[in-house]
Amino acid sequence: MAYKGRGGIFIHGHWNGTGTISLYDSLGISSLTDFGTGHYRINAAIVFDNTNYTAIAGCGDKGSFAGGNNPERMMLVTDYNLGGARVQCRTATGGSADRDSICYMASGDN
Repeated sequence: MAYKGRGGIFIHGHWNGTGTISLYDSLGISSLTDFGTGHYRINAAIVFDNTNYTAIAGCGDKGSFAGGNNPERMMLVTDYNLGGARVQCRTATGGSADRDSICYMASGDN
């Protein structure tokens, strides 16, 4: 179950977005949906009161940095609804990318 207190909830998740997606760790996430390269839906275990909650996401490589060219990644959070949101991992040039370390956090009213 998500953290719930003082009229608000907090959920988070960290997952592997390559191959068959799998959660490393989560709080308040019931499941993930894979829509293809770099595009996922977070399904919350409890629902928010409205779609004005705050959600952030990040993606990268779980392994250590080995030097060389390591392009930055960007995350797009979209399709906010009461039970979660969609996230997309994008390369610095805008293409979709699967990464082995994707993180998501959301908090809002309940």
